[in-house]
Amino acid sequence: TLDSLLALSDDLVKYNIFIEGISHKIRRQIKDLEHAVGVEPGTLTVDGVPIDSYLTGSVSGRGQCCFLHCSSAYQRLLTLYPVNTPLKETFASIQSQAAKIEDDMKPEVYEFKIGGQFFRRPGDPPLDQVIEILQKHKDKSQDEI
Repeated sequence: TLDSLLALSDDLVKYNIFIEGISHKIRRQIKDLEHAVGVEPGTLTVDGVPIDSYLTGSVSGRGQCCFLHCSSAYQRLLTLYPVNTPLKETFASIQSQAAKIEDDMKPEVYEFKIGGQFFRRPGDPPLDQVIEILQKHKDKSQDEI
């Protein structure tokens, strides 16, 4: 009915603010990660695609979406949210997935911040070099055992 659609619309507006907050947290974490690892902003990639392009779906660099990327993203969306599903169920699914993303992100952010406190000081080598050194030390210790 119209009343239920209006109520759902109000809920969507409220939850949109929550989801935007999550996306801002993710963007902030990406910037922190770039800074901690010591790479130039915008150089981190996901499967060879710059993170900003990957998140927004614009792969060509001119803000135009690559057809293959968009069509596969569209297919994923149709799998997650079938067209014949009632709006209320689709909304509940989006809510639970957004809450799960935030819950999953909290311990990762905590570990990153704690790790950053222990490993990063001005003048320290990039984090990937530190990890490589620690891995070599671990391998060396295991060889001695």
